Amino acid sequence: MYQEFFLQKGMLILPLVALMSFILSFVAILWWSLRAARQPDYQALAELPLSADLTPPSPAAAQAPGAKP
Repeated sequence: MYQEFFLQKGMLILPLVALMSFILSFVAILWWSLRAARQPDYQALAELPLSADLTPPSPAAAQAPGAKP
């Protein structure tokens, strides 16, 4: 039943082209972002929270000025 319906439609290739373009672009961006040449950049970004100030903020500094405790 569905085969007869889909055989009459000429635009059936468009969803397949869209799917393939999505998959190819996803893989290309994934490869570009995870390649070995970018590892030093990611290592520097990964250490950002560890290289910050080690003292925790005081609770008084977290409150907005004029706020009730």
